[in-house]
Amino acid sequence: MPATVMEKSRDDDDDVCFSVTLDTVVTDPHLHAMYLEYLSTSDKKGFAQLLFLVSVEEFKKVFASTDNKHSGASYDENDDPQAERRQYARKIIAKFLSPDAFMDITSENLCILNKSVASFGKLLRHDLMLYAGLAAKTDLFQDAEVAVKKALQPSFRRFAMTSEFRALVASSRLTYDTVDDSVTSLEEIDMLQQQVEEEKSPGVLTDASLMSPVSSVISTPTRHSRVRRQRTATTFLTLERVLGNRRLCSVFWVFLFKERTHQQLSLWMDLRYQLLPILEDFIHAAKTDTEDEDRKQQENDRQNDTDAEKAGVLIEQVLAGGSRIAAKYLTENASTRVTFVGELEQALLRDYELRLECCQEAGSFSLADAEVLHRTVERIQDVIEADLKVNHFVRFMGSESFKSLVASYQSRLLSPSGSVDVDTSVVCDGSSTASDSSMTTLQELFQCMNVPSHQPQRVRSKAFTLKDLFQGQLRGESQSKSLISSVMSFRLDVNDRTHPEIIKEVLHTLADPSNHSERSSDLHHYHAIPDHVEAFFQPSGADVVRSTTRPEPSLFHMTIGNADKAFYGACLTRYVPLNDMSKLGPLEQVLQETEGLEVYVPAGICIISRYPILDTLKQRLDSLHTAMQDNEAYLSNVNWLPSAAQMANLLSPFDFAAATTILDDARSISALDSHVDFSMEELFSCLSIDHVVALATCMLLERQIVLVSSHYSVLTSVGETLKSLIAPLQWCHVFAPILPKSMLECLQCPTPYLFGVHASYCEELREMLDREGCGDGIVVVDLDADTISSQVRPQLPESVRGPLTSRLLQLLKPKVYFSDFVPMLSSKIDASIARCFPQGHVRMCFREAVAVLLRKVEEFRFVLSDDFDYVVVFDRIAFLRSLPPCERSLYRSFLETQVFSHEIASVDI
Repeated sequence: MPATVMEKSRDDDDDVCFSVTLDTVVTDPHLHAMYLEYLSTSDKKGFAQLLFLVSVEEFKKVFASTDNKHSGASYDENDDPQAERRQYARKIIAKFLSPDAFMDITSENLCILNKSVASFGKLLRHDLMLYAGLAAKTDLFQDAEVAVKKALQPSFRRFAMTSEFRALVASSRLTYDTVDDSVTSLEEIDMLQQQVEEEKSPGVLTDASLMSPVSSVISTPTRHSRVRRQRTATTFLTLERVLGNRRLCSVFWVFLFKERTHQQLSLWMDLRYQLLPILEDFIHAAKTDTEDEDRKQQENDRQNDTDAEKAGVLIEQVLAGGSRIAAKYLTENASTRVTFVGELEQALLRDYELRLECCQEAGSFSLADAEVLHRTVERIQDVIEADLKVNHFVRFMGSESFKSLVASYQSRLLSPSGSVDVDTSVVCDGSSTASDSSMTTLQELFQCMNVPSHQPQRVRSKAFTLKDLFQGQLRGESQSKSLISSVMSFRLDVNDRTHPEIIKEVLHTLADPSNHSERSSDLHHYHAIPDHVEAFFQPSGADVVRSTTRPEPSLFHMTIGNADKAFYGACLTRYVPLNDMSKLGPLEQVLQETEGLEVYVPAGICIISRYPILDTLKQRLDSLHTAMQDNEAYLSNVNWLPSAAQMANLLSPFDFAAATTILDDARSISALDSHVDFSMEELFSCLSIDHVVALATCMLLERQIVLVSSHYSVLTSVGETLKSLIAPLQWCHVFAPILPKSMLECLQCPTPYLFGVHASYCEELREMLDREGCGDGIVVVDLDADTISSQVRPQLPESVRGPLTSRLLQLLKPKVYFSDFVPMLSSKIDASIARCFPQGHVRMCFREAVAVLLRKVEEFRFVLSDDFDYVVVFDRIAFLRSLPPCERSLYRSFLETQVFSHEIASVDI
């Protein structure tokens, strides 16, 4: 390195060293955090003394801002800033200056006005009792402050000689906004130097020089012939800036969460980000209405009704949100209880609760109520901020987790560009929440701090629900462009009898590979024919059938894939005699002539949609087959294809009128959300109620489940029903209610799954599980025999399982449940129950059971966000502690599932 460059580097370091005085350390959170770390191992008394200086500094700042706030137009006569200051001063005296102080600052070289620390504290406490106005003085602790700084100087000088101090200087690039401005005026330099020299030599540290702001800005140990650049240090990370930046505030919260001291900051964040925005919107709307009352009287009634409705919604949101916060933080049995030490501070929390309770009981919420509540919330936040400054923020800035976080991500904590150079104008803006997709995500930051978090599911760009289909129809969109993805014919290839394969022919598809338009590209993306779809045409294996009579045709529906990648289909298979003698083997020819044993080839039609219209697809193929019973070509030709008219019927729009006739609200679009186009009765016909509840529990705990049945459609209906019963929770793992025989190796998948296996290859299933040794943890459900084979069968908590089982018995087996009731069930009620399966009521029973299962979850959920991202942290430890011991085992397993993770992360921001 050239000498000039080295000299310049040393000069720059000297500048920073001279700027880092004890005053600088006390006023800067990052610097005093590093000094505290040094003192914690080398000087216990110095550790307490530095904390005292930091507390005094915060005493000045907090109550200087309190003066400004109470001097505004919104001053409340009930507020007593002097009482708050007096309470804060008493805390400092009790913590540092009393004989039994928690942080004892007494040392051999420390006297305050020739008195011991305890004597001075006693006098100061006595003075405050006699003259409360002393609390209004920001220099209340000045005598003690000067004495403590003087006593701490020897320790600070020793610290200045250590490598930690050099590390502190080196860190100034991150902690400080360094502005290198060339001093253009020699007169300005002489004036500054003269001010320093007038006090004393800059090499000597005195009480006066410690308090001087100039000495921390410029020092002149030697004269240089050139003009030296000055460094103006401004604090980079303060509590105000951390709280003003949602990303850093979340990081601070995680630090406290790991220490189990997150309660107050959690309350602060919920008040700041959830309640205050709604409250301020209501106040603004109410004031606007009041100021423009004359204009409002001239407007039409419709506009007035709209404004009243908007105000009503805001009131409901304020009272609901405020009450939720009170229940979570302030009530006697709150999950995240927050209490304040001082009586005045605790009274604020009681005022908040009472204000909300009174408004709810009165059924009204006025502008005056809103303004009082707003002031109360702000005062609660002030108390929390003061406590964070004194008791937590210093430890956060000096913690290993924060330093490792800074070392790993540096300016990406704040900078939207992710570059090392931080834009000072953005950083110093306390309201900045700069962040974008190029930054480190919140989840990555939390992983760095070793705190589990939950992220929301990716929002699908296009949804395939009946509600979306209906809304598209209302917008004039043709169902022909979305309803039926593909129609295919298939047949067994008999040219190679040793390796029989299914040959498919695509008769219709929305994923046309020959069309290269932008819309066609989207259609291809959403409607491309699923891979290996041929295996689902004949799940038990494709082969000819030898029989003296024509085999019965088969028709079943199926689901391929799960969640946003699901395809729904129906498959019709007929059997056509093989009349080409050249394709028959010698033995087959002989048996045909002597025994009349014919060889039948499977052929059929498959129709696929992205929409969950299973029964509709099945009914369309059934209608086609019924109409073709007298058609010779259909019955005897494997190459038969449907006509244009028949294809039009297969591709016809979905009949919403017919689909919604079974619903209570047939005209409501929202009714389509609860409509399922398959029968849920098969599940309860195959299994007892106890087994259904046990199987639903296995779904909630994400077990590996294999359904076995001799009917393909039953497998599909039962699989879809199980997914529907755990709603609004979502099964997000492998889902194949019909698993073809050729794909049995998928059962070795280590993740949770739900597979359906036909009884015809159930033996192969058991042999494979025994051979691979993976059957112990799999729940095998025989739908034909109503059995569940599992070594461990988890049970829902009795508070959930008991009412659920009882209500299902009332719905599905009323003659048994009400057999001893008086009066007896009437024949009309009995007939109405027999007419149709109560699918809606069954789903409601399970939905209510899931709601009970999750009823306490919300209290332990914490949403942390910035402008572009959010994650959810769940307080698992506190939640499990709140449960009865008998329920903890099941919940402990449930909390580890993706079902729970996706649900807990599904919040509105």
